[in-house]
Amino acid sequence: MWLQGLREIQVFKGFKRGQQNEDDENLVPPDIVGKSDWLPAIELFGEGVFFSIDEQLLSKWETLPSVRKRANEILERYEKSEITLHTDIEVTPRFLLLHTLSHLLIRELESTAGYPAASLKERIYSSGDKKMGGILIYTTVADIVGSLGGIVESAEPKEFLTLMDGVFKHAQWCSLDPVCTEHEGQGPAWLNEQLVTLVL
Repeated sequence: MWLQGLREIQVFKGFKRGQQNEDDENLVPPDIVGKSDWLPAIELFGEGVFFSIDEQLLSKWETLPSVRKRANEILERYEKSEITLHTDIEVTPRFLLLHTLSHLLIRELESTAGYPAASLKERIYSSGDKKMGGILIYTTVADIVGSLGGIVESAEPKEFLTLMDGVFKHAQWCSLDPVCTEHEGQGPAWLNEQLVTLVL
C-alpha cells in the first residue's frame, strides 16, 4: 500500500546531554526557563510505502530453531551493551527481520527512487502478541508540495515486486561472502550488522 499526501508533525520537547533514553527528567525545555505552555513544532509533507508480512508465514518462520538461535545471540549482545532502544522495542526474531528488511529496502530505494538514504525514514510495526509485522518507509519535507513521487511509483504492485527482487539479490552478496558471513558483527557492541541469515 502506498501513501501519498503523508503528513508528519515533529514536536521539539527539549534537549539534554548524554545517552538517549526515555527519561525526560533532565530534559531542558525549548524556552530554557520552562515557563511557556506550548512547544515548537513543524508540519512536514511527503510520501511513503507501507506493507505487512503474512502473519501465518511470519509466525512459522520466527519459531525456526536456527532463527531463534541467531536472534538470541544478538539479544545477548544487546543486553551486555550500553545501547538503549525505545522502550517499546523488543529484540525478537520478528523485529530483527523487519528492521533488516527495512534497511535493505532503504538501500534499494536509494538507487531506484533517487532519494539519499539519509532522507528516508522507517517505522517498524512489530508485535507477536498483537500480530503486527509491518514496515513504513517514507520521506517528508517542509514544502506542502511534498516529495518527488519516486517512492509511490516504486510501490505499485509490479514495481514493488521488482524492488523486492533487487533487495534479496543484494542481500545475498553478504551471504555469499565468507568474510561477511563468518564475521560476528560490526559497530557498537557488534549490533550493527546485516542479518542476511535471518532474512534468507
